[in-house]
Amino acid sequence: MTRRFRLLLILTLLFPTYLISAQTGTISGIVIDANNSETLVGATVRVIDMADAIASSDIDGTYRISNVPPGTYQLQVTYVSYQTKFIEGVVVEANNATTVNVALETELTSVFGDSLMVIIKGTPHLENINAMTTFQKNAVAISDVISRDIFTRTPGNNTGDVLKRMSGTTISEGKFAVIRGLSDRYNLALVNGNVLPSTEPDRKAFSFDLFPSALLDNIVVYKAAQPNLPGDFAGGIIMLSTRDIPEENFFSVSAGTGYNTQSTFKEYYTYPGGKTEWLGLDDGTRALPENFPVDRSTLLDLTTAEKAELGKSMAPWGAFSNPSSPVDQAYQLSGGIVQPVGKISEFGLIAAVTYNNSFSTTNAERNDFDSKVVPLYAYNDDEYRNNVLWGGLLNLSFKLNDNNKFSLKNSYSVNSTDLTTMRSGINYSKEVNVRNEYYYFNSNKLGSITLNGDHYFNGSKVKVKWGAGTNTLVRDQPDYRTVNYFQNIIPAFPGDTLFQMSPSPFASPNTIGIFYSYLSEKTYNANLDLTYPFTIGKSKQVFGAGVCYMDKNRSFDAREMGIAASNSIYLNPDYYSIISSPVDQLLSDENFNANTFYVDEITNPSDSYTAHQYNKAAYVMFDNQLGSKVRVAWGVRAEFFNQILHSFYYSASPIPSPVEVNTAETDSVGLPFDFLPSMNITYALSKETNIRVAGYKTVARPELRELAPFGFYDINTNSSVTGNPDLIATNIYNADAKVEHFFGEGQIISGGVFYKKFYNPIGRRFYFGSLIELKPINDSVATCLGVEGEIRKKLNFIGDNNKFLNNLTFSANLALLRSNSILHIADTALAGTSERQLQGQSNYVINLGLIYVDPETGWSASLLFNQIGRRISEYGNAQYPNIFEDPRAQIDGQISMPFAKNRGAFKINLSDLLSQPYIFYQDDDADGKFTEAGDNVIRSINPGTRISFSINYKF
Repeated sequence: MTRRFRLLLILTLLFPTYLISAQTGTISGIVIDANNSETLVGATVRVIDMADAIASSDIDGTYRISNVPPGTYQLQVTYVSYQTKFIEGVVVEANNATTVNVALETELTSVFGDSLMVIIKGTPHLENINAMTTFQKNAVAISDVISRDIFTRTPGNNTGDVLKRMSGTTISEGKFAVIRGLSDRYNLALVNGNVLPSTEPDRKAFSFDLFPSALLDNIVVYKAAQPNLPGDFAGGIIMLSTRDIPEENFFSVSAGTGYNTQSTFKEYYTYPGGKTEWLGLDDGTRALPENFPVDRSTLLDLTTAEKAELGKSMAPWGAFSNPSSPVDQAYQLSGGIVQPVGKISEFGLIAAVTYNNSFSTTNAERNDFDSKVVPLYAYNDDEYRNNVLWGGLLNLSFKLNDNNKFSLKNSYSVNSTDLTTMRSGINYSKEVNVRNEYYYFNSNKLGSITLNGDHYFNGSKVKVKWGAGTNTLVRDQPDYRTVNYFQNIIPAFPGDTLFQMSPSPFASPNTIGIFYSYLSEKTYNANLDLTYPFTIGKSKQVFGAGVCYMDKNRSFDAREMGIAASNSIYLNPDYYSIISSPVDQLLSDENFNANTFYVDEITNPSDSYTAHQYNKAAYVMFDNQLGSKVRVAWGVRAEFFNQILHSFYYSASPIPSPVEVNTAETDSVGLPFDFLPSMNITYALSKETNIRVAGYKTVARPELRELAPFGFYDINTNSSVTGNPDLIATNIYNADAKVEHFFGEGQIISGGVFYKKFYNPIGRRFYFGSLIELKPINDSVATCLGVEGEIRKKLNFIGDNNKFLNNLTFSANLALLRSNSILHIADTALAGTSERQLQGQSNYVINLGLIYVDPETGWSASLLFNQIGRRISEYGNAQYPNIFEDPRAQIDGQISMPFAKNRGAFKINLSDLLSQPYIFYQDDDADGKFTEAGDNVIRSINPGTRISFSINYKF
């Protein structure tokens, strides 16, 4: 990876020299069929009155006319059996690309069957908007599309920020997708056709803040199944596509800074780290010393004195205060080259490097209660967080001719969190005040390589697409340290007023703990897709078939250690002075000896696992046009899916019991694979109005980690997050109905209903025993009923010919949801109920937006509102009520001001202006909402408001 991105950086820095000589512009875009959004191969695009300015659309429907002198032109777009279209007012600037996307209508015939010559006129701005709308209107299934030119006008710099602008989609915890109110576990993410792995150690979820939005070309969210897409979802499939062959040679640079109202220029705590933390990587500072024993058994064979010597090598300890938190930083370099090769071939390259470094201080209140009334603890956490996100992209494409294209897409990203938590408060059950410190570092590295081929055969008009790729995920969490001090509320002796640690003869995260974990995952993907168009009468039909293969291998290892105390420490005359000293003095070299402190290890065989997952899938589908009004896309997908996991149950026995999981799935109808049929019916009530009906079956499978018995102490919930080897997949039956009307110019109004039935839905529940566990479980059956609506409308109807209102768009989408989950009979007594709301399902989702874009000057501004309804965060039991997440309103805004003839732009982003706290609570008064007086607050987290500034310039 290092060599790849060194090359990327060199190429990027060379772009300006290559580009300076260019003094002409480019016209480029995509040509599609307005009736079904299929790309048209061989459409002719010409500049009127320029003999050599002509191009034809290739296998992707894209065209490019280069070396056009600056000026204003008219385009003519023609294709056999389609209406000719003229586009006026196409402005070309030197060293710039003008994008004109075109949607062509099929030709009309007279009553005698003769073709009628129809000429359609348009403008570049309207054509681009209409082309994007056409994709959505003529999509096979219910879906939403957002392109690069749209999300560059909204706040945020990562994919998560973009997704929450899409209809029915929100982001929880700043990074996990919620679609149709369904939690992250019911959604699937792909990049360039590759299924993205879960980035979280303890749940099935992809962290979308890991992927910089600057690397993307478009995002499509599919809300209904298609046979040619994976079937592992219920809410939606999020398809990310990175940038491809550029429209022109370019080089751009941007830089930005940010301010957080709770952290910037204020006191900030951290702890000693390495020299490469600015890259989100540990340089080995947190690694175990070279002479450290390789496993627990080797460590336990050492003498106490030898274990004490190991402790000396693990210094330093303790957090320290900085007078001021740094400001945020953001940088990006990107460039592209498009180069003809011979007369008909073309080579394209896009490279980009993006870097973000942000700081935040969060105050969190954490409480817990016994039997609703008796408080167990009340903690206040000051969390000092440093997030580093950077990524690189290197996409190479070679178009052999208009019918054959090859591409190699490479991306790599790093997302790290460096977190220092200072905890204070009261532990009522132990009658002590607490003062704890936690030092946490986590680095996620995700690499993706994909080789694709696209081929079109003129005679048969068959399209063949193939791809092969790999994803590599590494999650490194080195040297997570917990330091716990207490102060007796009732003094044990006169003068007992100091905070002190509690010596323990063995390692424990509740005293002074040390934790290491490392996850490595490699995924191989391959796919082959074929589409064959044919006609029945005058109606166009398409047959599709394909196969795909996914093979994933994962290994996970953890070591749990800590600082233990010798029994001799109690005989030390300075005992009280030692245990009440600050941690950097408590764990000084002089206190590591056979009579005081030493390193101990409590790693269990359950703390490691290996896993293998594969999916072999095949599908067939038909896209049938029945007359001029009805379109039916239907087919079936078969997925031979299996998960194999090897680990051990938690045990103190020297011979632990093995865990062997083999989840070779049998479909609910008895087949040895998942049988996933789907049908999407579209009735064109008019040219602008669709009525859609869909029925389909999908699945939701456990994440590998959720099957592993490994337990990890989570300070946020003060529980051990543990897997469940008995977890099984969820079968989901879905039905959708929707009416949508397109006004033109990107405007839409729609409304619909959907119904989902889950067999064996998965949720997370607290278990209480010798320790508190948070474990995934299966319920019996669940249902979800939803009503959703969307409107996107220009406000020019308020005042005729008002330029400002014509550029101002109002958008709103709302979903009202109701879910019910029925428990297994064996769990009913434990939970104290036979049914409950589906875990992670919100009861409503709302997004509102006002977006102003002046296409002539480039000025834009946006104001966006987002909120999701109440949902269950974690299941409880008969004595411990469910924990709900309270609705939280969020308002974001952006202003973009162009300069230098739109070659540059200055942006102001405002994120989370209301800064409302995240509140998790138990609904003790059972009134269906949070009331401070009547409910128990379990967690309350205040994130603060972020204001950022950026400037970018395109050479």
